[in-house]
Amino acid sequence: MNQHSWRRDFLWLFLAIGIFFCIGLGVRPYLTPSEARYIEVPRQMLITNDWLTPRLNGVPYFEKPPLFYWLQASVMQFFGTGEFAGRITTLLLDTLLCLVTYATGRLLYGRLSGLLAAAVITTCALGYTLGRVAMLDTPVTLFLTLTFACFLAAQHASTEGKPEQKCFYWGMYIAAAAAVMTKGLIGIVIPGLVIGAWIAITGRWRILKEVRLFSGLVLFLILTAPWHVLMAEKHPAFFQFYFIHEHFQRFLTDEAKRVQPWWFFIAITIAGLLPWIGLMPSAAAEVGGRTSDIRKFFLNLRHPTSNLYLFLWIILPLIFFSASHSKLAPYIFPIFPPLCILLGRYLAECWEGRITTRALRINSLVVAAIFTTIILVYYFVPLPISPEDKLDFATGLNFFMLLPIILALVGLVYGAVTKRADSVLIIALALFTTAVISTNTIVAAGVLALVWLVYVTASIWLVYVVGKRRFESLLIINLALFAGVFDISANTIAAAIDRANVKPLVAILKQKLHDGDTVAAYGAYFQDLPIYLNRNVVVGGYTGELDFGVTHYPETHSWMLDQDQFWQLCAKDQRPFYVFMKNTTYNGIVIPVNCRLHVLAKYGKTVLLEKGIK
Repeated sequence: MNQHSWRRDFLWLFLAIGIFFCIGLGVRPYLTPSEARYIEVPRQMLITNDWLTPRLNGVPYFEKPPLFYWLQASVMQFFGTGEFAGRITTLLLDTLLCLVTYATGRLLYGRLSGLLAAAVITTCALGYTLGRVAMLDTPVTLFLTLTFACFLAAQHASTEGKPEQKCFYWGMYIAAAAAVMTKGLIGIVIPGLVIGAWIAITGRWRILKEVRLFSGLVLFLILTAPWHVLMAEKHPAFFQFYFIHEHFQRFLTDEAKRVQPWWFFIAITIAGLLPWIGLMPSAAAEVGGRTSDIRKFFLNLRHPTSNLYLFLWIILPLIFFSASHSKLAPYIFPIFPPLCILLGRYLAECWEGRITTRALRINSLVVAAIFTTIILVYYFVPLPISPEDKLDFATGLNFFMLLPIILALVGLVYGAVTKRADSVLIIALALFTTAVISTNTIVAAGVLALVWLVYVTASIWLVYVVGKRRFESLLIINLALFAGVFDISANTIAAAIDRANVKPLVAILKQKLHDGDTVAAYGAYFQDLPIYLNRNVVVGGYTGELDFGVTHYPETHSWMLDQDQFWQLCAKDQRPFYVFMKNTTYNGIVIPVNCRLHVLAKYGKTVLLEKGIK
């Protein structure tokens, strides 16, 4: 093993992927409700100095374990709650996930396969998106991937019982514990399903003797048990809600109201792997020995058994999550690392000229056709959306914002048809353009000239490298660059389109707000409101996901009010009184005369009301 090349690859990948993820990281306001929730809980930990009990808007909130909250709070206490700072933790964790994917791909199939696997998971639509939002799916995927990778590395250790094998097994238990402390029992259920099935199918029962089961379980419990025990002691209702309600009832019943068809995660996987998904059938065929006989396909997976391991790592979690009655798109992310490793193996075969370019060319042209169709439909087909939504889309999807994607599409088709290396220059120009649009940081001519010089130098070097290689490498580089253009452009467009946040309304409110003034939300809880205000808010006529905390902790009733209490407070409060409300709620209620609320501002589907004389 060349330790120097491993360290060098880790360093350059960390820098390249980290910089790529940083572009436009703070452009978009926090997504509601999910992302804002995972900023508010650590904010509450910092202001209460209670790192044991998660809270939302001051209300105890027991849906998830605290590891990600702790990581977030540790960063936020130094950098604040701004969008860039609030996403640094996820950015770093997703960068580490890409590195672990590289390491696993390299361990199984070689250095080039690992590098290309890292490129795929970095640039695929779901991998890029989840690396830029403060949610649990990236950290739990990282820890699950580490669990699988450590077990795999233990199998590749040279001699049974050697120190490195022990370390890999103990690393597996530590990673599984981190997954449990991030998102609950799936941290042990998913690895147990996959590793158990692999051992049973391959007949390697001796692994049960060498896996350090006793010491590993002790280590696992040392890391996971204390928080659960302390929470159960402090909060008597914790055990039933956390284990029974949040794990078993969500999985087995429709209680969470997230029911989707059985094929939901298959569709998400197809969309999430863009623009690489078209290569997946060819990659799977290569692993299975290019046979149409299903029985032979599965027999081929067993030799080498690493192929079977990746297959189980993909299919068993897919079946598990599809069987659940609670489905959200990011849940399926844990199967993306093995998918990207298989794609990395296939792309390496193409890069080295051992496989025909047909699938690569078809994928490039199909991807170009898909995105061209989307743009044409937007401009020429009437969409069944409201006038407000049309205005929002027109803001984000104007020609200036779409120009980098159009330029990249031209380069992608040009390269696939002509096989010319200068197609790389076209897509690289599109990538540079969308990066400038996204960051809005290049204002001085001198800075622009410097960046342009770096861009031209890098592009010429890239064309020179590609020009000396086969046509296959050209198509792979073009796809990777196109994915970067699409990812950054989509993030910038989404920021322009998003009207679900309350950030602009809070900016207006802060111009008038003083200490002691009441800020409230009626008929809904706006997850990002306490974050942008940096204070708790009164909530009237709504509990939603805070219902458990409000029901079991009466002290929250002083700011979590029912409808009558809310309007009574509005009537008697002598200080300025501000209320956030959804447009549909505002249009459907009769505000009591003694509250005298009138509209201060509107944004998207939210209205800000102020108490006073109109």
